[in-house]
This record gives sequence, structure tokens and C-alpha cells, in this order.
Amino acid sequence: MMLAILFHTLRRLRGAILGWGLSLTLMPILSISLFDTLASQGENLDKLMATYPPEMTIVFGKISGIGTPVGFLGLEFFGLMPFLLGIFAVIAGAGAVIADEEAGILDLLLANPLSRTTLFVGRTLGVFLALAAILGMSLLGMTLAQTLSQEMNLTFGQLLRAFFPLYVQVSLFTALALALSMLLPGRSLAAMTGGLILAASYFANSMADVNASLESVAKLSPIYYYPSSQALVEKLDWTPLSILIALTIALVGLAWWRFQRRDLRVSGESLWRLRLPFRGAKANEGGL
Repeated sequence: MMLAILFHTLRRLRGAILGWGLSLTLMPILSISLFDTLASQGENLDKLMATYPPEMTIVFGKISGIGTPVGFLGLEFFGLMPFLLGIFAVIAGAGAVIADEEAGILDLLLANPLSRTTLFVGRTLGVFLALAAILGMSLLGMTLAQTLSQEMNLTFGQLLRAFFPLYVQVSLFTALALALSMLLPGRSLAAMTGGLILAASYFANSMADVNASLESVAKLSPIYYYPSSQALVEKLDWTPLSILIALTIALVGLAWWRFQRRDLRVSGESLWRLRLPFRGAKANEGGL
């Protein structure tokens, strides 16, 4: 039964997998084809980049060594991916289970000999596998794109080493959105809250490159520990990665625990109903 839920989740996400996967497959193919031209003018480009205001790092991150594979891929791909793919991760995580409830089919699914745990695990694994499929397509595209360049000669192992921490990052935000969907009234609010946390994490980390006094704040952001394209040439630091993986597991566990104990809605989103003093007064006046 769990496999049926898993395959149904992947089938439900097939449009997003193809859309995001093909986009992130074509992205390195189109950009790497220009790398040879940039590599021949690497020193001049670095001098030009040095004249740019430091505020540019807020969007693009540190810009250096653009004529090298590490610097080029960091600017064109790995630097932006935690935020761009994180958008999909937050949306998919927020709707992994709650989408069934808001569509009015969750109670029908659970009316079958299907436990909440089985449904939760199948939906959650489906979302994480969808993320892996998207990044797998992008990894394949980047591997093939190197055939278009004479200067880009990274091994598959180097590329895989850079994609793994990226997957860890987006998985964390997926788990965060999943947990928020169980704690907040609806999917939209969970996705919005997760997106705000994602954006704050990304820009706090980028602004720390401009203002060193913000580094203590940036250290609270998971993206601060993301090695970006440096993972292509450096060994992975497993300490922060292990912490992020543990946080992901803890957030998934929290979502599962809350799902086991929450009352299910028939359909639609729930809302927080705030009791305002003046509303009660008007109601009493109307009753009189």
C-alpha cells in the first residue's frame, strides 16, 4: 500500500519534476557552452568584478574566479540553487499531505485499510524522491554539458559531491514546510511561512558578505553552511551536513507526530479565528 501511495505522489508531481528538471538540465548546458570564452579572459573579468559594488553579493554571492570552473558554476548555478529550488521544496513540502485534506479526499483515503503512518511516509518519500529526480536530471545535464567545453573538465565524482549538500539544503526546507503544514491552519500559510524563512536565510547569508557584523545572524541560517561550488574541489565538511540531516529528520518526525494527533478537516483550508472585542460588542447590540 505504501508503494502505491509513493507512486501516486510521484505521478502527481510529474509535471513539476519535468518542468523543474528540464529547466535545470538546460541551464548548465546553455551556460557551460560560454565558459571557454570566459576562461580565456579570466584575469580581466576578475579585475572587472573587483570594481563592482559589494552589494552585488546580496544576490549573486561572492563573485571571484569566474574564469575557473568553481567560480563560474558558483555564479551561474550553485550559488542560486538553494533559493530557486528551495521555492519548489517549500511548496511541495507544504502540500505533501495537507493537499489531500484540502481537496477533500484524505478522509476517503483513510477509510480504506490504510494507516496514517503509511500515508504520511508514502507522501513524504514521494516529495523527497521528486527532489532527487530533479537534481538527478540537472546533474546529468551538467555532465553532458561538459562535452561542449574544452576547459571544463570536472569529474562525475566532483559534480556529485557538489550536488549532495544542495540536496541536503532543499530537503531541510521541504521538511520545514511539511512540519509547518501540520502546525499552521493551511497549506498556503505554511508555504508562505516556509518561503519567508527560506528568503530570510538566503539573504541573511548573502548580506553577511557585505557587512561582517551580520555574520553572527547568518550563522543561524542553514544556507550559511552550504559549501556552494567549493564542494567541487574541497572535501565535504560532514559536521554541519550531519546537523542539517538531523534537523531534517527531526522536522519530519515532528510532522508525523502532529499528523497522528490532529483532527482532520473534511475539505478546504482552516483559518485562525481571532476574537476581536469590538466584534462581540456589535453582536450583542444586534441581538438587542
